[in-house]
Amino acid sequence: MGCDLPLEILSQIASHFTIDYDFTRRTPREPFPLVAPFTVVSKTWQVAFEPVIYNTLLVQSKEKVVTPRCNTGLLTWERFNEITSGAPYRVRRRAWVRRIVYCIGVPWGIMGGYNFAKLDGYTPDNYMRHENDEAFHYGMTNLFGVLGSWGRLEPGLSLNISLRVEKRNVEEPLTVYEESADTVTTEYMTGETDSVIPQRASFLPGDEGPSLVEVPIIRKVDFDRNKKFQIVDHLISVDGVMTILKSCPFLENASIKMEHFLRPDHLEALKDRRNGIAKGLLELPSALEVLRLSCDPEEPWANNMDPPYVLFDGLDTLSTNIRRISMDLVEIHLNNVRISKELFWPTDESKTENIYWPKLEVIDIKTPPFQPNGSWVFLADSDDDNMYFEHFDEETWAMNISDADAGNPRREILDLYTINALYLSASKAVRRMPRLRKFLLDISDFHASMKLSVAKIQESGKFKIEWVSCTGSQPGYRPDQEICLAWGFDPGDLEFIDDLSLDKWGDDDRITTSRALVDL
Repeated sequence: MGCDLPLEILSQIASHFTIDYDFTRRTPREPFPLVAPFTVVSKTWQVAFEPVIYNTLLVQSKEKVVTPRCNTGLLTWERFNEITSGAPYRVRRRAWVRRIVYCIGVPWGIMGGYNFAKLDGYTPDNYMRHENDEAFHYGMTNLFGVLGSWGRLEPGLSLNISLRVEKRNVEEPLTVYEESADTVTTEYMTGETDSVIPQRASFLPGDEGPSLVEVPIIRKVDFDRNKKFQIVDHLISVDGVMTILKSCPFLENASIKMEHFLRPDHLEALKDRRNGIAKGLLELPSALEVLRLSCDPEEPWANNMDPPYVLFDGLDTLSTNIRRISMDLVEIHLNNVRISKELFWPTDESKTENIYWPKLEVIDIKTPPFQPNGSWVFLADSDDDNMYFEHFDEETWAMNISDADAGNPRREILDLYTINALYLSASKAVRRMPRLRKFLLDISDFHASMKLSVAKIQESGKFKIEWVSCTGSQPGYRPDQEICLAWGFDPGDLEFIDDLSLDKWGDDDRITTSRALVDL
């Protein structure tokens, strides 16, 4: 009797396995039901259930890559190519593929965090790193070679990429395990020169292997973590990520994670990463509409020290380039990206004539309380005893860094000059965003936070602007006359609330709120 069910009902049954069951799984490791047997009941059942099978595919670069389970089993890229090529019924399967989770196996587990110190003669130009890069390079070129032959099918597909290590607990040549390689202790104070920077996979130079072909079918690339597929960290270099993205000419949505920790005293590596992101953004496809960029906050060793200075030649090219590409975007989301006022408006007013955001609707920015030039946005009380230990001898300095309580002054004083400069630049920018619906600028630290939100009220077309500051015992934020006028309202129309209470530890907890309704 079930063989005679109409296609509409069978399609509803099939959708249960990709929607309803997905939300009721108890753990990410719990497999989906095996639906392949349903396709051999009849041709009608095959038509209903094959789109479910091919909707999300877990593909690996070679056999025996350690991967999670998924509803469609495990495929090598060769097998994936085989079942979607050749006979017309196989080629039709391409239209059913909506998402590919691609796991690339790399041989050597030297791509996690800081775990090793250098011995005499160490060089990063060694066989382990080269073999990892080679496995990544051919893993990507093989998959893109398959997908590139599909052409530009609609509605396209999304791609998740991660690396899986085959041999863990290995040491690079001429290195030794060091449990404190990622920090400073009294027993290990030479990490700036001795700690080995973990590898991130890169493509081989042009003369060592094929280059990536363009893949028109890809609409979304995601380097984010994914609990369902147990993707923790993609382990790919900035150049590798940007090469993948620019090889997708019709890419509409990109989620870039560059959160791997770098020691704050590895300044050149920090600068190279930031500069690589800045350059790569300008090479992203013009079709891009949604950009999510998440970075390591690049915190200093302790709160009484200056954050790393990560500018090249004193220029904040990352903020500038984000502003440039945002003029073609619909949404932009930044997390832990250190920004300056250049993100919203150039310092040189003569370069503002062509600045316009015709499509931008959502801006969501969460940034640490310090800028790329190493200056803090939240200041500390100079009378705090913890402000001065960095001037002690080297051993005491190291001891304080490793002490969670020492060297951690409460930064609750707002640097109004820097904060107002950001708000003034933002006020100029939002007036050239005719489709803006939501704007959030969140500057947060453990002890203090400062948020500016702008939201469009659909009924009236007006915008609600709200500043909320949490500053402990220190005075909160209240927009001055210049800020009020820049955002288009009279200071007398500002609603201001100052609430001082105690937090759960018994410390002062001051929250101030300023809000107004404006036409932008």
